[in-house]
Amino acid sequence: MVPLANHMFLISNAIKYSESRQTISIQRVDCQDWLEVRIIDQGRGIPASAQARIFERFQQVETDDSKRKGGTGLGLAICKSIIEQHGGSIGVDSEPGKGSSFWFRLPLTVVQKGPLES
Repeated sequence: MVPLANHMFLISNAIKYSESRQTISIQRVDCQDWLEVRIIDQGRGIPASAQARIFERFQQVETDDSKRKGGTGLGLAICKSIIEQHGGSIGVDSEPGKGSSFWFRLPLTVVQKGPLES
């Protein structure tokens, strides 16, 4: 089972950073050895210079985000840690003004075992 908190957090962020009535979609891609989940929004997008650092603790794209949108800049760092502990990876494809596609990949062996099995 996919760690539920991760994609729920990514969905919550997509809602937070999208304008009213914009579409957010969720895609699942099954490959031979892994599962990919993508959360795609039509929000403001993320500059290339900020894409790598947003997965670090206490980082936000804009300094005003914590005041305007709330949050501490820990959510994506926590998601990254959880995904990596399960042998996966997380990232973002984004372009300013065109939205973002946050994704994570997990080995199918992790997905199939479920949350309580070792």
